[in-house]
Amino acid sequence: MKKIISRAPVHERIADDLRADLMGLAVGTKIPAESDLAAKYGVSVPTLRLAVTILVGEGLLDRRHGSGTYRSAGPAGHRVVGVMVSTNVIAEPCVNEFFLRLLNLLLNGLDQMGVAYRIFPARHSIGGCHECLRFLESGEAAGLLLSSSVSQDVIDAAFDRGVPIFGHIGMNPKVKITSGINYTTMVGDALDFFQRSGCRRPALLAWSQADRHLLEVSREAGPEVSRVFKRLAEKRGFSTRNEWLCTDLHPGDRVAGWSGLREIWSAGRQKPDALLVADSKLLPGAIEAVNDLGIRVPEDFCIISHCNVPESTNMPPEIARLEYRISDWTHPILEGVRQMLAGEKLERQSFEVTGTLIEADGPAVAVI
Repeated sequence: MKKIISRAPVHERIADDLRADLMGLAVGTKIPAESDLAAKYGVSVPTLRLAVTILVGEGLLDRRHGSGTYRSAGPAGHRVVGVMVSTNVIAEPCVNEFFLRLLNLLLNGLDQMGVAYRIFPARHSIGGCHECLRFLESGEAAGLLLSSSVSQDVIDAAFDRGVPIFGHIGMNPKVKITSGINYTTMVGDALDFFQRSGCRRPALLAWSQADRHLLEVSREAGPEVSRVFKRLAEKRGFSTRNEWLCTDLHPGDRVAGWSGLREIWSAGRQKPDALLVADSKLLPGAIEAVNDLGIRVPEDFCIISHCNVPESTNMPPEIARLEYRISDWTHPILEGVRQMLAGEKLERQSFEVTGTLIEADGPAVAVI
Protein backbone atom coordinates (compact mmCIF):
# COMPACT_ATOMS: atom_id res chain seq x y z
CA MET A 1 0.00 0.00 0.00
CA LYS A 2 1.38 3.38 -1.02
CA LYS A 3 1.61 5.96 1.78
CA ILE A 4 1.31 9.69 1.13
CA ILE A 5 2.19 12.14 3.89
CA SER A 6 0.72 15.64 3.54
CA ARG A 7 -1.73 17.99 5.21
CA ALA A 8 -3.75 18.40 2.00
CA PRO A 9 -7.08 16.50 1.67
CA VAL A 10 -6.63 12.85 0.75
CA HIS A 11 -8.07 13.12 -2.76
CA GLU A 12 -5.77 16.08 -3.55
CA ARG A 13 -2.71 14.14 -2.37
CA ILE A 14 -3.67 11.19 -4.54
CA ALA A 15 -4.29 13.49 -7.52
CA ASP A 16 -0.82 15.01 -7.07
CA ASP A 17 0.79 11.58 -6.96
CA LEU A 18 -1.17 10.31 -9.98
CA ARG A 19 -0.37 13.48 -11.92
CA ALA A 20 3.35 12.82 -11.48
CA ASP A 21 2.95 9.18 -12.55
CA LEU A 22 0.99 10.18 -15.67
CA MET A 23 3.86 12.29 -16.98
CA GLY A 24 5.74 9.09 -17.84
CA LEU A 25 2.83 7.46 -19.70
CA ALA A 26 2.19 7.71 -23.43
CA VAL A 27 -1.08 9.27 -24.59
CA GLY A 28 -3.72 6.54 -24.94
CA THR A 29 -2.30 4.34 -22.16
CA LYS A 30 -5.03 2.79 -20.03
CA ILE A 31 -4.56 3.29 -16.29
CA PRO A 32 -5.51 0.66 -13.64
CA ALA A 33 -9.14 0.33 -12.54
CA GLU A 34 -10.33 2.68 -9.81
CA SER A 35 -10.80 -0.25 -7.40
CA ASP A 36 -7.16 -1.28 -7.92
CA LEU A 37 -5.92 2.29 -7.44
CA ALA A 38 -8.07 2.64 -4.32
CA ALA A 39 -6.45 -0.49 -2.87
CA LYS A 40 -3.02 0.84 -3.80
CA TYR A 41 -3.57 4.07 -1.87
CA GLY A 42 -5.61 2.50 0.93
CA VAL A 43 -8.70 4.67 0.41
CA SER A 44 -12.34 4.20 -0.57
CA VAL A 45 -13.30 4.04 -4.24
CA PRO A 46 -15.35 7.32 -4.01
CA THR A 47 -12.29 9.14 -2.62
CA LEU A 48 -10.08 7.72 -5.38
CA ARG A 49 -12.74 8.63 -7.97
CA LEU A 50 -12.68 12.26 -6.83
CA ALA A 51 -8.89 12.35 -7.38
CA VAL A 52 -9.28 10.86 -10.85
CA THR A 53 -12.06 13.35 -11.61
CA ILE A 54 -9.66 16.22 -10.87
CA LEU A 55 -7.25 14.86 -13.48
CA VAL A 56 -10.08 14.28 -15.96
CA GLY A 57 -11.02 17.92 -15.48
CA GLU A 58 -7.43 18.96 -16.14
CA GLY A 59 -7.47 16.99 -19.38
CA LEU A 60 -4.78 14.55 -18.25
CA LEU A 61 -7.17 11.60 -18.17
CA ASP A 62 -10.04 10.60 -20.43
CA ARG A 63 -12.94 8.50 -19.11
CA ARG A 64 -14.45 6.24 -21.76
CA HIS A 65 -17.70 4.74 -20.53
CA GLY A 66 -17.63 0.96 -20.62
CA SER A 67 -13.94 0.89 -21.49
CA GLY A 68 -11.89 2.54 -18.76
CA THR A 69 -9.74 5.62 -18.13
CA TYR A 70 -6.85 6.60 -20.38
CA ARG A 71 -3.96 9.06 -20.46
CA SER A 72 -4.99 11.96 -22.70
CA ALA A 73 -3.18 14.77 -24.44
CA GLY A 74 -4.52 17.53 -22.18
CA PRO A 75 -7.14 20.26 -22.66
CA ALA A 76 -7.27 21.95 -26.04
CA GLY A 77 -6.68 25.66 -26.46
CA HIS A 78 -8.70 28.21 -24.53
CA ARG A 79 -11.99 26.28 -24.26
CA VAL A 80 -11.60 25.09 -20.67
CA VAL A 81 -14.32 25.44 -18.03
CA GLY A 82 -13.12 26.00 -14.48
CA VAL A 83 -15.08 24.15 -11.78
CA MET A 84 -14.84 25.57 -8.26
CA VAL A 85 -15.33 22.95 -5.54
CA SER A 86 -15.38 23.73 -1.82
CA THR A 87 -13.83 20.83 0.09
CA ASN A 88 -15.88 22.05 3.10
CA VAL A 89 -18.88 20.28 1.61
CA ILE A 90 -17.58 17.44 -0.60
CA ALA A 91 -14.54 16.03 1.24
CA GLU A 92 -14.36 13.75 4.27
CA PRO A 93 -15.18 14.16 7.11
CA CYS A 94 -17.75 16.92 6.35
CA VAL A 95 -19.40 15.51 3.24
CA ASN A 96 -22.68 17.19 2.27
CA GLU A 97 -24.56 14.64 0.15
CA PHE A 98 -26.51 17.31 -1.73
CA PHE A 99 -23.39 19.12 -2.96
CA LEU A 100 -21.61 15.84 -3.71
CA ARG A 101 -24.51 14.64 -5.90
CA LEU A 102 -24.75 18.09 -7.48
CA LEU A 103 -21.04 18.04 -8.34
CA ASN A 104 -21.25 14.53 -9.80
CA LEU A 105 -24.19 15.48 -12.02
CA LEU A 106 -22.38 18.58 -13.25
CA LEU A 107 -19.15 16.71 -14.03
CA ASN A 108 -21.04 13.86 -15.71
CA GLY A 109 -22.85 16.42 -17.85
CA LEU A 110 -19.58 18.08 -18.87
CA ASP A 111 -18.11 14.65 -19.69
CA GLN A 112 -21.08 13.75 -21.88
CA MET A 113 -20.74 17.04 -23.78
CA GLY A 114 -17.01 16.44 -24.23
CA VAL A 115 -16.17 19.68 -22.42
CA ALA A 116 -12.62 20.13 -21.14
CA TYR A 117 -12.73 21.30 -17.53
CA ARG A 118 -10.35 21.90 -14.68
CA ILE A 119 -11.31 21.42 -11.04
CA PHE A 120 -10.13 23.91 -8.42
CA PRO A 121 -10.63 22.57 -4.89
CA ALA A 122 -10.87 25.36 -2.30
CA ARG A 123 -10.28 24.29 1.29
CA HIS A 124 -12.29 27.29 2.48
CA SER A 125 -14.90 29.40 0.75
CA ILE A 126 -12.92 32.46 1.86
CA GLY A 127 -9.50 32.11 0.29
CA GLY A 128 -7.83 28.95 -0.94
CA CYS A 129 -8.63 29.87 -4.57
CA HIS A 130 -5.22 31.11 -5.77
CA GLU A 131 -4.92 28.48 -8.51
CA CYS A 132 -8.32 29.46 -9.90
CA LEU A 133 -7.33 33.14 -9.90
CA ARG A 134 -4.20 32.29 -11.89
CA PHE A 135 -6.35 30.24 -14.28
CA LEU A 136 -8.64 33.24 -14.86
CA GLU A 137 -5.70 35.60 -15.33
CA SER A 138 -4.11 33.29 -17.90
CA GLY A 139 -6.99 33.85 -20.32
CA GLU A 140 -7.50 30.08 -20.68
CA ALA A 141 -10.95 30.07 -19.05
CA ALA A 142 -14.04 29.79 -21.25
CA GLY A 143 -16.35 29.83 -18.20
CA LEU A 144 -16.47 29.29 -14.46
CA LEU A 145 -18.87 26.83 -12.84
CA LEU A 146 -19.53 27.17 -9.10
CA SER A 147 -20.67 23.88 -7.57
CA SER A 148 -20.93 25.36 -4.05
CA SER A 149 -20.08 28.55 -2.15
CA VAL A 150 -17.04 30.54 -3.31
CA SER A 151 -15.15 33.65 -2.25
CA GLN A 152 -16.06 37.01 -3.77
CA ASP A 153 -12.58 37.64 -5.22
CA VAL A 154 -12.99 34.69 -7.62
CA ILE A 155 -16.38 35.94 -8.81
CA ASP A 156 -14.99 39.47 -9.27
CA ALA A 157 -11.95 38.20 -11.19
CA ALA A 158 -14.09 36.16 -13.59
CA PHE A 159 -16.61 38.96 -14.08
CA ASP A 160 -13.91 41.57 -14.73
CA ARG A 161 -12.39 39.36 -17.43
CA GLY A 162 -15.71 38.66 -19.12
CA VAL A 163 -15.72 34.98 -18.14
CA PRO A 164 -19.35 33.75 -17.81
CA ILE A 165 -20.18 32.41 -14.34
CA PHE A 166 -22.70 29.67 -13.56
CA GLY A 167 -24.01 28.97 -10.04
CA HIS A 168 -26.95 28.99 -7.61
CA ILE A 169 -29.78 31.42 -6.97
CA GLY A 170 -28.79 34.09 -4.46
CA MET A 171 -25.05 33.69 -5.04
CA ASN A 172 -24.30 37.02 -6.70
CA PRO A 173 -25.75 39.34 -9.37
CA LYS A 174 -22.55 38.82 -11.38
CA VAL A 175 -23.39 35.15 -11.93
CA LYS A 176 -24.76 34.74 -15.48
CA ILE A 177 -26.89 31.59 -15.12
CA THR A 178 -28.30 30.55 -11.74
CA SER A 179 -30.69 27.85 -10.60
CA GLY A 180 -32.12 26.77 -7.27
CA ILE A 181 -35.07 26.79 -4.89
CA ASN A 182 -37.18 29.90 -4.54
CA TYR A 183 -38.00 29.91 -0.84
CA THR A 184 -41.02 32.16 -1.33
CA THR A 185 -42.56 29.43 -3.48
CA MET A 186 -41.60 26.74 -0.97
CA VAL A 187 -43.20 28.66 1.90
CA GLY A 188 -46.32 29.42 -0.12
CA ASP A 189 -46.78 25.78 -1.15
CA ALA A 190 -46.37 24.61 2.44
CA LEU A 191 -48.84 27.17 3.83
CA ASP A 192 -51.41 26.27 1.17
CA PHE A 193 -51.05 22.63 2.22
CA PHE A 194 -51.57 23.58 5.88
CA GLN A 195 -54.66 25.58 4.93
CA ARG A 196 -56.16 22.61 3.08
CA SER A 197 -55.35 20.41 6.08
CA GLY A 198 -57.27 22.69 8.46
CA CYS A 199 -54.21 23.98 10.34
CA ARG A 200 -54.22 27.59 11.61
CA ARG A 201 -50.99 28.07 13.63
CA PRO A 202 -47.90 27.25 11.52
CA ALA A 203 -44.28 27.23 12.73
CA LEU A 204 -40.96 27.25 10.85
CA LEU A 205 -37.53 25.63 11.20
CA ALA A 206 -34.76 27.00 8.93
CA TRP A 207 -31.01 27.51 8.85
CA SER A 208 -29.39 30.81 9.71
CA GLN A 209 -27.65 32.78 6.97
CA ALA A 210 -24.80 33.65 9.32
CA ASP A 211 -22.24 31.11 8.06
CA ARG A 212 -22.61 30.83 4.30
CA HIS A 213 -19.39 28.85 3.79
CA LEU A 214 -20.88 25.89 5.65
CA LEU A 215 -24.14 25.84 3.72
CA GLU A 216 -25.07 27.51 0.45
CA VAL A 217 -28.45 29.18 0.93
CA SER A 218 -30.86 31.37 -0.95
CA ARG A 219 -31.01 35.12 -0.56
CA GLU A 220 -34.23 34.48 1.38
CA ALA A 221 -32.65 32.20 3.97
CA GLY A 222 -32.39 32.90 7.67
CA PRO A 223 -34.05 36.18 8.70
CA GLU A 224 -35.51 36.71 5.21
CA VAL A 225 -37.38 33.39 5.37
CA SER A 226 -39.00 34.59 8.59
CA ARG A 227 -40.28 37.73 6.90
CA VAL A 228 -41.56 35.80 3.89
CA PHE A 229 -43.21 33.23 6.16
CA LYS A 230 -44.93 35.90 8.28
CA ARG A 231 -46.10 37.88 5.26
CA LEU A 232 -47.58 34.88 3.46
CA ALA A 233 -49.08 33.47 6.65
CA GLU A 234 -50.83 36.75 7.45
CA LYS A 235 -52.10 36.95 3.86
CA ARG A 236 -53.78 33.57 4.37
CA GLY A 237 -55.28 34.58 7.73
CA PHE A 238 -53.04 32.34 9.83
CA SER A 239 -52.19 33.03 13.45
CA THR A 240 -48.41 32.90 13.91
CA ARG A 241 -45.88 34.25 16.41
CA ASN A 242 -42.24 35.27 16.24
CA GLU A 243 -41.31 32.61 18.80
CA TRP A 244 -42.66 29.94 16.44
CA LEU A 245 -40.16 30.97 13.74
CA CYS A 246 -36.82 29.37 14.56
CA THR A 247 -34.39 30.49 11.85
CA ASP A 248 -31.15 31.04 13.75
CA LEU A 249 -30.03 27.41 13.52
CA HIS A 250 -26.39 26.80 12.61
CA PRO A 251 -25.53 24.23 9.90
CA GLY A 252 -22.76 22.84 12.09
CA ASP A 253 -25.15 22.01 14.95
CA ARG A 254 -25.94 18.29 14.78
CA VAL A 255 -29.00 18.64 17.05
CA ALA A 256 -30.35 21.85 15.52
CA GLY A 257 -33.72 20.35 14.52
CA TRP A 258 -34.24 18.81 17.96
CA SER A 259 -33.35 21.96 19.92
CA GLY A 260 -35.23 24.22 17.49
CA LEU A 261 -38.54 22.41 17.81
CA ARG A 262 -38.25 22.12 21.60
CA GLU A 263 -37.62 25.88 21.72
CA ILE A 264 -40.75 26.51 19.66
CA TRP A 265 -42.85 24.15 21.77
CA SER A 266 -41.78 25.66 25.10
CA ALA A 267 -42.37 29.28 23.99
CA GLY A 268 -45.87 29.57 25.49
CA ARG A 269 -49.09 27.86 26.51
CA GLN A 270 -50.57 27.96 23.02
CA LYS A 271 -48.81 25.57 20.65
CA PRO A 272 -48.48 25.61 16.87
CA ASP A 273 -50.41 22.95 14.95
CA ALA A 274 -48.17 22.79 11.85
CA LEU A 275 -44.48 22.95 11.00
CA LEU A 276 -42.50 23.68 7.83
CA VAL A 277 -38.99 22.19 7.93
CA ALA A 278 -37.12 24.22 5.28
CA ASP A 279 -34.26 21.71 4.98
CA SER A 280 -34.55 17.95 5.41
CA LYS A 281 -31.28 17.87 7.39
CA LEU A 282 -33.29 19.42 10.24
CA LEU A 283 -36.04 16.79 10.07
CA PRO A 284 -34.50 13.85 12.02
CA GLY A 285 -33.88 16.07 15.04
CA ALA A 286 -37.37 17.56 14.79
CA ILE A 287 -38.92 14.07 14.69
CA GLU A 288 -36.88 13.08 17.75
CA ALA A 289 -38.20 16.15 19.58
CA VAL A 290 -41.76 15.28 18.52
CA ASN A 291 -41.34 11.81 20.05
CA ASP A 292 -39.77 13.21 23.24
CA LEU A 293 -42.65 15.66 23.65
CA GLY A 294 -45.35 13.07 22.94
CA ILE A 295 -46.80 15.00 20.00
CA ARG A 296 -49.07 13.03 17.67
CA VAL A 297 -48.30 13.45 13.94
CA PRO A 298 -50.35 14.13 11.90
CA GLU A 299 -53.35 14.02 14.24
CA ASP A 300 -52.31 17.03 16.38
CA PHE A 301 -49.33 18.41 14.49
CA CYS A 302 -48.93 18.53 10.71
CA ILE A 303 -45.36 18.51 9.36
CA ILE A 304 -44.17 19.20 5.83
CA SER A 305 -40.48 19.04 4.99
CA HIS A 306 -38.25 19.99 2.08
CA CYS A 307 -36.36 17.00 0.70
CA ASN A 308 -34.22 16.10 -2.29
CA VAL A 309 -34.70 13.00 -4.41
CA PRO A 310 -33.62 10.23 -3.70
CA GLU A 311 -33.48 10.85 0.07
CA SER A 312 -37.29 11.16 0.06
CA THR A 313 -37.55 7.36 0.03
CA ASN A 314 -36.42 7.39 3.68
CA MET A 315 -38.98 9.96 4.84
CA PRO A 316 -41.49 8.81 7.49
CA PRO A 317 -44.90 8.17 5.89
CA GLU A 318 -46.68 10.54 8.29
CA ILE A 319 -44.60 13.49 7.07
CA ALA A 320 -45.72 15.42 4.00
CA ARG A 321 -42.88 16.67 1.82
CA LEU A 322 -41.87 18.92 -1.03
CA GLU A 323 -39.55 16.92 -3.28
CA TYR A 324 -36.85 18.55 -5.41
CA ARG A 325 -34.76 16.84 -8.08
CA ILE A 326 -31.10 17.83 -8.11
CA SER A 327 -31.02 17.36 -11.88
CA ASP A 328 -33.39 20.36 -12.09
CA TRP A 329 -30.54 22.45 -10.62
CA THR A 330 -27.91 21.18 -13.00
CA HIS A 331 -29.80 21.16 -16.32
CA PRO A 332 -30.02 24.98 -16.80
CA ILE A 333 -26.36 25.38 -15.80
CA LEU A 334 -25.16 22.73 -18.26
CA GLU A 335 -27.36 24.19 -20.99
CA GLY A 336 -25.77 27.57 -20.32
CA VAL A 337 -22.30 26.04 -20.67
CA ARG A 338 -23.34 24.45 -23.98
CA GLN A 339 -24.65 27.77 -25.30
CA MET A 340 -21.48 29.55 -24.23
CA LEU A 341 -19.20 27.06 -25.97
CA ALA A 342 -21.41 27.14 -29.08
CA GLY A 343 -20.92 30.89 -29.28
CA GLU A 344 -24.58 31.67 -28.58
CA LYS A 345 -25.48 34.90 -26.79
CA LEU A 346 -25.98 34.41 -23.05
CA GLU A 347 -28.57 36.49 -21.22
CA ARG A 348 -28.54 36.62 -17.43
CA GLN A 349 -31.18 34.16 -16.25
CA SER A 350 -32.34 32.67 -12.98
CA PHE A 351 -34.13 29.31 -13.04
CA GLU A 352 -36.34 28.44 -10.06
CA VAL A 353 -36.67 24.78 -9.15
CA THR A 354 -40.23 23.79 -8.27
CA GLY A 355 -41.04 21.02 -5.82
CA THR A 356 -43.60 18.24 -6.00
CA LEU A 357 -45.96 17.88 -3.07
CA ILE A 358 -46.16 14.40 -1.58
CA GLU A 359 -48.92 14.24 1.00
CA ALA A 360 -48.55 11.97 4.01
CA ASP A 361 -49.56 8.44 2.93
CA GLY A 362 -50.86 9.91 -0.33
CA PRO A 363 -50.04 10.13 -4.05
CA ALA A 364 -47.88 12.82 -5.64
CA VAL A 365 -49.55 16.08 -6.62
CA ALA A 366 -47.60 18.37 -8.97
CA VAL A 367 -47.09 21.85 -7.54
CA ILE A 368 -48.05 24.50 -10.11
